[in-house]
Amino acid sequence: MDRGEVVESLRGQTINVTNLDEPFQDWPSEINPEIDRLRRDVDEWLQRTMSHSGSLELLKISGFALFGATWWPRAEYHRLKIATYLAIWLFTWDDEIDSAAGSLHDDFETAQRFRTETLDYVQLCLGPPSSQDSRAIKPSNQIICNFKEIGESIRDAYSIGASPKPLLEHADRDLSTEQSRRVFKEMTTFMQMSEKEQRLRLSGTLPSIKEFWKYRLGSSAVAVCLSVNEYVVANDPGLFLIAKLTTFVRYAWTHMDLPKSIMDHPDMSKLWDQTNIIISTVNDVLSLKKEIARGAIDSLIPLLYAKTGDVQAAVDELTIFLIKTIKSFEETAQKFPAQVLASDAKSLQALQNFIDGCRYYCTGNLRWR
Repeated sequence: MDRGEVVESLRGQTINVTNLDEPFQDWPSEINPEIDRLRRDVDEWLQRTMSHSGSLELLKISGFALFGATWWPRAEYHRLKIATYLAIWLFTWDDEIDSAAGSLHDDFETAQRFRTETLDYVQLCLGPPSSQDSRAIKPSNQIICNFKEIGESIRDAYSIGASPKPLLEHADRDLSTEQSRRVFKEMTTFMQMSEKEQRLRLSGTLPSIKEFWKYRLGSSAVAVCLSVNEYVVANDPGLFLIAKLTTFVRYAWTHMDLPKSIMDHPDMSKLWDQTNIIISTVNDVLSLKKEIARGAIDSLIPLLYAKTGDVQAAVDELTIFLIKTIKSFEETAQKFPAQVLASDAKSLQALQNFIDGCRYYCTGNLRWR
Protein backbone atom coordinates (compact mmCIF):
# COMPACT_ATOMS: atom_id res chain seq x y z
CA MET A 1 0.00 0.00 0.00
CA ASP A 2 1.11 3.57 -0.64
CA ARG A 3 0.60 6.45 1.78
CA GLY A 4 -2.84 7.45 0.51
CA GLU A 5 -4.10 3.86 0.55
CA VAL A 6 -2.92 3.37 4.13
CA VAL A 7 -4.72 6.51 5.32
CA GLU A 8 -7.99 5.69 3.57
CA SER A 9 -7.89 2.08 4.68
CA LEU A 10 -7.38 3.01 8.34
CA ARG A 11 -10.16 5.59 8.48
CA GLY A 12 -13.24 4.24 10.21
CA GLN A 13 -11.51 1.21 11.72
CA THR A 14 -11.91 0.41 15.42
CA ILE A 15 -9.09 -0.73 17.69
CA ASN A 16 -8.89 -1.91 21.28
CA VAL A 17 -5.98 -0.52 23.31
CA THR A 18 -4.84 -2.19 26.50
CA ASN A 19 -4.79 0.01 29.62
CA LEU A 20 -1.32 1.52 29.26
CA ASP A 21 -1.20 2.51 32.93
CA GLU A 22 -0.60 -1.09 33.92
CA PRO A 23 2.94 -1.52 32.51
CA PHE A 24 3.98 1.61 34.45
CA GLN A 25 2.26 0.78 37.74
CA ASP A 26 5.57 0.39 39.62
CA TRP A 27 7.05 3.61 38.25
CA PRO A 28 6.79 6.98 40.06
CA SER A 29 4.21 9.51 38.93
CA GLU A 30 3.88 12.94 40.56
CA ILE A 31 2.84 16.49 39.77
CA ASN A 32 5.06 19.44 40.65
CA PRO A 33 3.33 21.46 43.39
CA GLU A 34 3.98 24.65 41.38
CA ILE A 35 1.63 23.61 38.56
CA ASP A 36 -0.86 26.47 39.06
CA ARG A 37 1.92 29.05 38.92
CA LEU A 38 3.28 27.31 35.86
CA ARG A 39 -0.12 27.47 34.12
CA ARG A 40 -0.15 31.25 34.51
CA ASP A 41 3.40 31.64 33.23
CA VAL A 42 2.89 29.29 30.29
CA ASP A 43 -0.21 31.20 29.23
CA GLU A 44 1.69 34.51 29.44
CA TRP A 45 4.69 33.08 27.54
CA LEU A 46 2.48 31.74 24.75
CA GLN A 47 0.69 35.07 24.47
CA ARG A 48 4.01 36.88 24.31
CA THR A 49 5.83 34.57 21.91
CA MET A 50 3.11 33.01 19.75
CA SER A 51 0.63 35.86 19.25
CA HIS A 52 1.52 35.78 15.54
CA SER A 53 0.31 32.19 15.23
CA GLY A 54 -3.13 31.07 14.18
CA SER A 55 -2.62 28.16 16.57
CA LEU A 56 -2.33 30.34 19.69
CA GLU A 57 -5.67 29.37 21.22
CA LEU A 58 -5.07 25.69 20.49
CA LEU A 59 -1.65 25.92 22.14
CA LYS A 60 -3.21 27.51 25.22
CA ILE A 61 -5.53 24.54 25.75
CA SER A 62 -2.87 21.89 25.10
CA GLY A 63 -2.08 21.40 28.79
CA PHE A 64 1.62 22.23 28.58
CA ALA A 65 1.74 23.09 32.28
CA LEU A 66 0.61 19.55 33.09
CA PHE A 67 3.25 18.27 30.68
CA GLY A 68 6.02 20.15 32.50
CA ALA A 69 4.72 19.45 36.00
CA THR A 70 4.61 15.68 35.38
CA TRP A 71 7.85 15.37 33.40
CA TRP A 72 9.79 17.40 35.99
CA PRO A 73 7.81 17.00 39.22
CA ARG A 74 10.78 17.68 41.50
CA ALA A 75 12.32 20.65 39.72
CA GLU A 76 12.91 24.05 41.31
CA TYR A 77 10.42 26.48 39.82
CA HIS A 78 12.56 28.58 37.50
CA ARG A 79 14.14 25.52 35.92
CA LEU A 80 10.76 23.80 35.69
CA LYS A 81 9.48 26.84 33.80
CA ILE A 82 12.42 26.96 31.39
CA ALA A 83 12.25 23.21 30.71
CA THR A 84 8.53 23.52 30.00
CA TYR A 85 9.19 26.43 27.65
CA LEU A 86 11.75 24.23 25.89
CA ALA A 87 9.16 21.48 25.42
CA ILE A 88 6.64 23.98 24.01
CA TRP A 89 9.32 25.44 21.76
CA LEU A 90 10.11 21.96 20.39
CA PHE A 91 6.42 21.30 19.68
CA THR A 92 5.93 24.63 17.91
CA TRP A 93 9.19 24.36 15.96
CA ASP A 94 8.35 20.85 14.76
CA ASP A 95 4.81 21.82 13.75
CA GLU A 96 6.18 24.33 11.25
CA ILE A 97 7.44 21.35 9.24
CA ASP A 98 5.63 18.25 10.43
CA SER A 99 2.06 19.55 10.65
CA ALA A 100 0.04 19.82 7.45
CA ALA A 101 -0.92 23.31 8.63
CA GLY A 102 2.72 24.28 9.07
CA SER A 103 4.21 26.90 6.78
CA LEU A 104 7.09 24.60 5.78
CA HIS A 105 5.24 21.31 5.49
CA ASP A 106 5.77 20.96 1.74
CA ASP A 107 8.63 23.42 1.28
CA PHE A 108 11.83 21.46 1.79
CA GLU A 109 14.29 24.14 0.66
CA THR A 110 12.87 26.79 2.98
CA ALA A 111 12.69 24.20 5.77
CA GLN A 112 16.40 23.56 5.29
CA ARG A 113 17.16 27.24 5.76
CA PHE A 114 14.87 27.20 8.82
CA ARG A 115 16.90 24.34 10.31
CA THR A 116 20.24 26.00 9.58
CA GLU A 117 19.17 29.34 11.02
CA THR A 118 17.75 27.60 14.08
CA LEU A 119 20.98 25.72 14.81
CA ASP A 120 23.06 28.87 14.38
CA TYR A 121 20.85 30.73 16.86
CA VAL A 122 20.67 27.83 19.33
CA GLN A 123 24.46 27.62 19.34
CA LEU A 124 24.69 31.36 19.90
CA CYS A 125 22.27 31.27 22.83
CA LEU A 126 23.94 28.28 24.49
CA GLY A 127 27.47 29.52 23.95
CA PRO A 128 29.42 31.93 26.16
CA PRO A 129 28.38 35.59 25.96
CA SER A 130 30.34 37.47 23.29
CA SER A 131 30.37 40.76 21.47
CA GLN A 132 27.97 39.21 18.98
CA ASP A 133 25.51 37.66 21.37
CA SER A 134 21.86 36.69 20.97
CA ARG A 135 20.71 40.24 21.73
CA ALA A 136 22.40 41.50 18.58
CA ILE A 137 20.84 38.99 16.19
CA LYS A 138 17.21 38.78 15.13
CA PRO A 139 16.28 35.51 13.38
CA SER A 140 13.84 35.73 10.50
CA ASN A 141 11.27 33.46 12.16
CA GLN A 142 9.64 34.30 15.50
CA ILE A 143 9.71 30.67 16.61
CA ILE A 144 13.50 30.65 16.34
CA CYS A 145 13.62 33.87 18.39
CA ASN A 146 11.61 32.17 21.12
CA PHE A 147 14.63 30.02 22.02
CA LYS A 148 16.54 33.02 23.41
CA GLU A 149 15.22 32.92 26.99
CA ILE A 150 15.50 29.14 27.07
CA GLY A 151 19.04 28.88 25.73
CA GLU A 152 20.43 31.71 27.82
CA SER A 153 18.92 30.28 31.02
CA ILE A 154 20.51 26.90 30.34
CA ARG A 155 23.82 28.57 29.40
CA ASP A 156 23.86 30.66 32.57
CA ALA A 157 23.15 27.65 34.78
CA TYR A 158 26.04 25.76 33.20
CA SER A 159 28.54 28.65 33.26
CA ILE A 160 31.72 28.56 35.31
CA GLY A 161 31.12 30.25 38.62
CA ALA A 162 27.35 29.82 38.57
CA SER A 163 27.68 27.44 41.51
CA PRO A 164 30.73 28.58 43.54
CA LYS A 165 30.21 25.87 46.15
CA PRO A 166 29.24 22.77 44.17
CA LEU A 167 27.52 19.96 46.02
CA LEU A 168 29.76 17.40 44.34
CA GLU A 169 33.55 17.50 44.20
CA HIS A 170 33.56 16.97 40.45
CA ALA A 171 31.07 19.78 39.82
CA ASP A 172 33.73 22.49 39.39
CA ARG A 173 34.58 21.50 35.82
CA ASP A 174 33.62 23.64 32.82
CA LEU A 175 29.91 22.89 32.80
CA SER A 176 29.33 25.32 29.95
CA THR A 177 31.58 23.28 27.70
CA GLU A 178 30.32 19.82 28.60
CA GLN A 179 26.61 20.14 29.30
CA SER A 180 25.70 22.95 26.93
CA ARG A 181 27.46 21.06 24.17
CA ARG A 182 25.39 18.01 25.01
CA VAL A 183 22.20 20.03 24.62
CA PHE A 184 23.45 21.41 21.30
CA LYS A 185 24.49 17.95 20.10
CA GLU A 186 21.00 16.58 20.71
CA MET A 187 19.43 19.64 19.11
CA THR A 188 21.60 19.07 16.04
CA THR A 189 20.49 15.45 15.85
CA PHE A 190 16.86 16.56 16.19
CA MET A 191 17.26 18.90 13.20
CA GLN A 192 19.09 16.29 11.11
CA MET A 193 16.45 13.64 11.72
CA SER A 194 13.70 16.18 11.04
CA GLU A 195 15.32 16.64 7.63
CA LYS A 196 15.36 12.89 6.98
CA GLU A 197 11.75 12.54 8.07
CA GLN A 198 10.55 15.38 5.84
CA ARG A 199 12.62 14.20 2.87
CA LEU A 200 11.13 10.71 3.18
CA ARG A 201 7.59 12.03 3.54
CA LEU A 202 7.87 14.27 0.51
CA SER A 203 9.28 11.39 -1.55
CA GLY A 204 6.05 9.45 -0.93
CA THR A 205 8.05 6.47 0.30
CA LEU A 206 6.94 4.39 3.28
CA PRO A 207 9.91 3.56 5.50
CA SER A 208 10.53 0.14 6.97
CA ILE A 209 10.27 -0.15 10.75
CA LYS A 210 14.07 -0.25 10.94
CA GLU A 211 14.37 2.91 8.84
CA PHE A 212 11.66 4.54 10.94
CA TRP A 213 13.51 4.03 14.22
CA LYS A 214 16.75 5.37 12.74
CA TYR A 215 15.24 8.83 12.38
CA ARG A 216 12.46 8.71 14.99
CA LEU A 217 14.83 8.54 17.97
CA GLY A 218 16.13 11.91 16.83
CA SER A 219 13.01 13.56 15.40
CA SER A 220 10.97 12.78 18.53
CA ALA A 221 13.04 15.41 20.45
CA VAL A 222 12.91 13.20 23.56
CA ALA A 223 16.72 13.20 23.61
CA VAL A 224 16.73 17.01 23.65
CA CYS A 225 14.59 16.87 26.79
CA LEU A 226 16.87 14.21 28.28
CA SER A 227 19.84 16.48 27.68
CA VAL A 228 18.37 18.99 30.17
CA ASN A 229 17.51 16.34 32.75
CA GLU A 230 20.41 17.53 34.92
CA TYR A 231 19.50 21.20 34.44
CA VAL A 232 15.99 20.95 35.84
CA VAL A 233 17.15 19.61 39.19
CA ALA A 234 18.23 22.07 41.87
CA ASN A 235 21.97 21.74 41.31
CA ASP A 236 23.52 24.35 43.58
CA PRO A 237 23.23 25.24 47.28
CA GLY A 238 21.33 28.47 46.61
CA LEU A 239 18.52 26.73 44.75
CA PHE A 240 18.33 23.93 47.29
CA LEU A 241 18.15 26.44 50.14
CA ILE A 242 15.13 28.00 48.45
CA ALA A 243 13.61 24.54 48.22
CA LYS A 244 14.23 23.91 51.92
CA LEU A 245 12.48 27.12 52.89
CA THR A 246 9.26 26.02 51.18
CA THR A 247 6.96 23.01 51.12
CA PHE A 248 8.89 22.05 47.99
CA VAL A 249 11.53 20.40 50.19
CA ARG A 250 9.71 17.11 50.12
CA TYR A 251 9.96 17.06 46.36
CA ALA A 252 13.40 18.50 45.56
CA TRP A 253 16.38 16.42 44.54
CA THR A 254 19.59 17.80 46.03
CA HIS A 255 21.66 17.35 42.88
CA MET A 256 21.98 15.54 39.59
CA ASP A 257 25.44 16.49 38.39
CA LEU A 258 26.99 13.54 36.60
CA PRO A 259 30.60 13.19 35.41
CA LYS A 260 31.36 12.69 31.75
CA SER A 261 32.43 9.08 32.34
CA ILE A 262 28.87 8.23 33.41
CA MET A 263 27.10 10.33 30.79
CA ASP A 264 29.19 8.68 28.04
CA HIS A 265 28.75 5.14 29.42
CA PRO A 266 27.10 2.61 27.04
CA ASP A 267 24.41 1.88 29.65
CA MET A 268 23.51 5.57 29.80
CA SER A 269 23.01 5.49 26.03
CA LYS A 270 20.76 2.46 26.50
CA LEU A 271 18.67 4.30 29.09
CA TRP A 272 18.25 7.27 26.75
CA ASP A 273 17.22 5.06 23.83
CA GLN A 274 14.87 2.97 25.95
CA THR A 275 13.22 6.07 27.42
CA ASN A 276 12.87 7.50 23.93
CA ILE A 277 11.37 4.30 22.53
CA ILE A 278 8.89 4.01 25.41
CA ILE A 279 7.65 7.58 25.00
CA SER A 280 7.52 7.37 21.19
CA THR A 281 5.62 4.08 21.29
CA VAL A 282 3.03 5.38 23.76
CA ASN A 283 2.60 8.52 21.66
CA ASP A 284 2.06 6.53 18.48
CA VAL A 285 -0.58 4.31 20.07
CA LEU A 286 -2.53 7.12 21.73
CA SER A 287 -2.31 9.65 18.88
CA LEU A 288 -3.39 7.33 16.08
CA LYS A 289 -6.91 8.76 15.70
CA LYS A 290 -5.62 12.34 15.54
CA GLU A 291 -2.84 11.43 13.10
CA ILE A 292 -5.16 9.61 10.71
CA ALA A 293 -7.63 12.51 10.83
CA ARG A 294 -4.94 14.82 9.51
CA GLY A 295 -3.65 12.30 6.97
CA ALA A 296 -0.36 11.59 8.74
CA ILE A 297 0.97 8.03 8.73
CA ASP A 298 4.58 8.50 9.82
CA SER A 299 4.13 6.49 12.99
CA LEU A 300 4.39 2.89 14.09
CA ILE A 301 0.83 1.59 13.76
CA PRO A 302 0.26 2.74 10.14
CA LEU A 303 3.67 1.36 9.14
CA LEU A 304 2.98 -2.01 10.75
CA TYR A 305 -0.50 -2.01 9.24
CA ALA A 306 0.93 -1.36 5.77
CA LYS A 307 2.98 -4.51 6.22
CA THR A 308 0.35 -6.80 7.79
CA GLY A 309 -3.03 -5.35 6.79
CA ASP A 310 -4.33 -5.90 10.35
CA VAL A 311 -4.52 -2.76 12.48
CA GLN A 312 -5.46 -4.57 15.70
CA ALA A 313 -2.50 -6.91 15.26
CA ALA A 314 -0.30 -3.83 14.86
CA VAL A 315 -1.62 -2.35 18.11
CA ASP A 316 -1.15 -5.64 19.96
CA GLU A 317 2.38 -6.01 18.63
CA LEU A 318 3.26 -2.51 19.80
CA THR A 319 1.82 -3.16 23.26
CA ILE A 320 3.99 -6.25 23.66
CA PHE A 321 6.98 -4.29 22.36
CA LEU A 322 6.30 -1.52 24.91
CA ILE A 323 6.19 -3.97 27.82
CA LYS A 324 9.44 -5.60 26.68
CA THR A 325 11.15 -2.21 26.41
CA ILE A 326 10.03 -1.25 29.93
CA LYS A 327 11.49 -4.52 31.19
CA SER A 328 14.74 -3.82 29.32
CA PHE A 329 14.89 -0.36 30.88
CA GLU A 330 14.54 -1.84 34.35
CA GLU A 331 17.30 -4.36 33.66
CA THR A 332 19.63 -1.55 32.60
CA ALA A 333 18.52 0.59 35.55
CA GLN A 334 19.51 -2.19 37.94
CA LYS A 335 22.81 -3.11 36.29
CA PHE A 336 24.20 0.36 35.62
CA PRO A 337 24.19 1.71 39.23
CA ALA A 338 25.89 -1.46 40.44
CA GLN A 339 28.75 -0.77 38.03
CA VAL A 340 28.95 2.87 39.09
CA LEU A 341 29.01 1.93 42.78
CA ALA A 342 32.20 -0.02 42.22
CA SER A 343 34.02 2.83 40.44
CA ASP A 344 32.41 6.14 41.48
CA ALA A 345 30.26 5.72 44.59
CA LYS A 346 29.89 9.48 45.13
CA SER A 347 27.92 9.76 41.87
CA LEU A 348 25.52 6.94 42.68
CA GLN A 349 22.69 9.08 44.08
CA ALA A 350 22.93 11.49 41.16
CA LEU A 351 22.65 8.56 38.75
CA GLN A 352 19.64 7.16 40.62
CA ASN A 353 18.02 10.59 40.35
CA PHE A 354 18.69 10.67 36.60
CA ILE A 355 17.15 7.22 36.18
CA ASP A 356 14.10 8.26 38.18
CA GLY A 357 13.95 11.33 35.96
CA CYS A 358 13.65 9.03 32.93
CA ARG A 359 10.82 7.17 34.63
CA TYR A 360 9.03 10.45 35.35
CA TYR A 361 9.37 11.40 31.68
CA CYS A 362 7.54 8.20 30.72
CA THR A 363 4.76 8.34 33.31
CA GLY A 364 4.39 12.09 32.87
CA ASN A 365 4.03 11.69 29.14
CA LEU A 366 1.31 9.06 29.60
CA ARG A 367 -0.50 11.24 32.15
CA TRP A 368 -0.39 14.26 29.85
CA ARG A 369 -1.60 12.26 26.84
